[in-house]
Amino acid sequence: MITALIAFGAGFLFNINHYLPMILNIGLCVLCFLLSLTMRDISKYDKIPEVEVKQSTGKMSRLVYIAILSYAFFYTAVNLGQNNSKLLIQYELGDAFDTAKTASLFSLIISLSRIARIVSNVLFDRLYRKWKDKINIVLTVGLVGALLLVVIGDCIQTDIRFRMGIMASGFFMILAVRDPFKIYIQDLILRVAEPGEQQAIFAHLEFGKKIGTTMMGFVVSAVLLKVSMIWVIVGATVISLMTLKTAICLWEVVKRLGAKKSVAC
Repeated sequence: MITALIAFGAGFLFNINHYLPMILNIGLCVLCFLLSLTMRDISKYDKIPEVEVKQSTGKMSRLVYIAILSYAFFYTAVNLGQNNSKLLIQYELGDAFDTAKTASLFSLIISLSRIARIVSNVLFDRLYRKWKDKINIVLTVGLVGALLLVVIGDCIQTDIRFRMGIMASGFFMILAVRDPFKIYIQDLILRVAEPGEQQAIFAHLEFGKKIGTTMMGFVVSAVLLKVSMIWVIVGATVISLMTLKTAICLWEVVKRLGAKKSVAC
């Protein structure tokens, strides 16, 4: 909610003074740094356990590996789609309007995307209860659809407002599925892993995400020297389709584990 308000006001602050949003950001970063000095880990699992995830065996290990792979693919596609569709929208607005109006409209789009993120977090619990472990497939399909909307919006050569409406809708959907997928994966790990292994698995999740986004960041930087930015969104769509495959595999493994537990009971 705070970022939605900040995003809404950033464009107007930019029109008052181009440096004002950055000065306020620096102040907030200093405040966050000071607050971070007071944080302490008080849990008894405050150290990475000696047992690595790769040393475990059986169905549980396969589930964890697929979850890490799906998480890495998903967030690689999300980061590529979110960052480049944002740049693409900004470029299209700048080509059609002056600097002041572009800043205001772009701030409005960013603010609305934050509202979409808030709504998705509020509705996630209800959707999770309805679809259960199928929710990861639903979210991945939503990501594929969001990226396709950005591509379609860029390809349509009509009124700028109609194009921006389609591209912005795709951008909103990317933000809407981002947090729920992370919540689902974390909840799954909490359900299937021992408490002593959870922190190590979460570290592997973030490591896999960073590796995927870093590698693709280098590729994108090289690709943009030769081709249009829209091809990066197409590449993110392909990655999201790969994520859909891992999401289906993850659901199948979870379903088999649930069936075996029911039989054992």
